Amino acid sequence: MQLFNKSRQNQHRQTVNNMVSFNTIKNFVIELFYHCSPLDKLMKILNSWFIKDPTYVKRERDIPRKKSSARVSLNYYKRVYKPCF
Repeated sequence: MQLFNKSRQNQHRQTVNNMVSFNTIKNFVIELFYHCSPLDKLMKILNSWFIKDPTYVKRERDIPRKKSSARVSLNYYKRVYKPCF
């Protein structure tokens, strides 16, 4: 709801940044399952992290990825790509 109120003032609508939210949840997984901290307190912390760095949603902005040809892909894997073991 806070993000919705913030996005009214902007030209583009705001949403939660997925990378920030996944990283925050990953960092708090131990806190969620191991410690017996109150869930309400933890949810407030997570919400504050989600709202800190929103991303903008631009209307009708769906740019497809460029598909490389089979020749270019084969050249990359034969000559450029170096797998690490």
